[in-house]
Amino acid sequence: MTVRLYRSTDASAPTLNGQAGSLTAVLDACLVNGYGSQTAAGWSIAYTATNRRAYKQGAGGNHPSGIHLYVDDTAPGGGLGREARVCGFETMSAITPVGTGQFPNNTQSAIGVGCLVIRKSNTNDATARKWYVIADQHTFYLFVEIGDNNAPNLTGGGFMFGDFKSYKSGDAYAVMIIGRTRENTTDPRCDNISLIPGSASYGVNNNLSGHFIARHWNQSAVSVRAGKLFDSSRTNTTSSWLGDNSDFQNEGGCAPGFCNDSQRAPFPNPVDGAMWMAPFYVNQNGIRGYLRGLWGPMHQWPLNPGDTFTVGSGELSGKSFVATAGVIAIYSGPQSRPTQFFVEFSDTWP
Repeated sequence: MTVRLYRSTDASAPTLNGQAGSLTAVLDACLVNGYGSQTAAGWSIAYTATNRRAYKQGAGGNHPSGIHLYVDDTAPGGGLGREARVCGFETMSAITPVGTGQFPNNTQSAIGVGCLVIRKSNTNDATARKWYVIADQHTFYLFVEIGDNNAPNLTGGGFMFGDFKSYKSGDAYAVMIIGRTRENTTDPRCDNISLIPGSASYGVNNNLSGHFIARHWNQSAVSVRAGKLFDSSRTNTTSSWLGDNSDFQNEGGCAPGFCNDSQRAPFPNPVDGAMWMAPFYVNQNGIRGYLRGLWGPMHQWPLNPGDTFTVGSGELSGKSFVATAGVIAIYSGPQSRPTQFFVEFSDTWP
């Protein structure tokens, strides 16, 4: 699979701001059309209207026909142009939206027709926001420096849609959406892609807000809530992937790029001079799989947003990553403290 990194700083990149239509302009350019010297990720537009789209995954993914992402960027809610509404559909027949297999559905979310939220900006105006999209034809991640928090932590607009790597053979519905469950708020706990449980008791049978999978792992036709586990007690270094899956808990609420003083490792790790990182597992009554290309550092804010690096040795050798930013989101209370993600943009997503 060809994985591509798109950034607002690229030549000819579209502008993302707090006005209607700016998100669909970015997604059109990254997923479907390309811009400047950047080639599109390989998605298509199944249905369209002014500032609304139904994006469809490219061929060859988990679902043979491709699953749709519906985006309403008409300034539909209380956040006006600061936010857009989104949800997934197995099939669509119109941009109304009309379709089957919606996730989340309208019993799981009271936002619009049953949607999650992407926050684009903290102002309802033309102020340009930095953004990053990392995508192939089946999955994409979006991170936006929306301005809700103090520098350098100007993020809170994280979003994911598409395939994850399933441990179940033939899992045609291993397609996930992660977004906000509340509109028009600066509460950092709403940046659900950063959401990490704040208790060591959290395990494989628990769900997180704003995390939905198209269907159950047994393929029954219903949208299901899910969660993700940052395996903070079994970590990986950029020079050697240990890959020990024996402990799927977040000890003490250690979030990617931020842990309390007793938990975080100094950067670089003094023992081997390495940067340690870990993947994210998808849990739904067990470990269903893991998120493609998304990793978290075991150090507090080790890099600056937009920094890139390539691993020089070990099992991750040759893989390239971009550092993005997030807001810490733990259940114990709202905090505007920084988290960080590493997203791989080399062509080795599973």
